[in-house]
Amino acid sequence: MKQKSVFLSVILFLLSAGNVFAQKLQGRVTDKRGEPLIGATVVVVASTNGTTTDLDGNYSLAVPA
Repeated sequence: MKQKSVFLSVILFLLSAGNVFAQKLQGRVTDKRGEPLIGATVVVVASTNGTTTDLDGNYSLAVPA
């Protein structure tokens, strides 16, 4: 039983460690006139981590620190 609880503790630590070393980026994508761009793709350079903007041009993205 003790082995199982130690194993679960290690797993929970590893899962939470990823969130500790991440940053949350938020922003708004607009055109030259300041109008929001709906559905624009926002991607972290040299990765597959990305998202799209909402109806107001806003996005939120978790990235490694």
